[in-house]
Amino acid sequence: MRLLSDRGATVPFNDIEKQNIKEVVGGFCEERSHGCHPNQPKVIYRIRAYDVNLYRCTPSLVKSHKRVEIPIAKLRFDPKNSEWTLFFLNGKGQWVQYPSVEPRNKWNAIF
Repeated sequence: MRLLSDRGATVPFNDIEKQNIKEVVGGFCEERSHGCHPNQPKVIYRIRAYDVNLYRCTPSLVKSHKRVEIPIAKLRFDPKNSEWTLFFLNGKGQWVQYPSVEPRNKWNAIF
C-alpha cells in the first residue's frame, strides 16, 4: 500500500522504506567503496522519486577538490505493479533493464 499526499498523488517512499533502503543499499555501497581515503573511488546512492540510483564517485582530474559521479545502476519502483526493476547504463547513455534479473516485489531481493 502506498501513502498518498494531501493532493492525492502517491508518495514515492515513506520514512520506514527510506531507512530500509539506507540500511541495505547504503551497506552495499559501503562494502564496495575502497577505504576512506579521499582519492579512492566510492559507490554512493541517491533516491529520486521512484528510483534509487547508484553512482561511482571519483575525484575529478581537473579540479582535485571536486568529485565526479558516474551513474552505474538504477533500481526503479513501478507503483502500478508494485515491482522493482534493476537497470544499467549502456554505452549510449540509456537505462536498460538487466536481462538476467526479473522485476521483483521486494527491492532487497535484487541485492
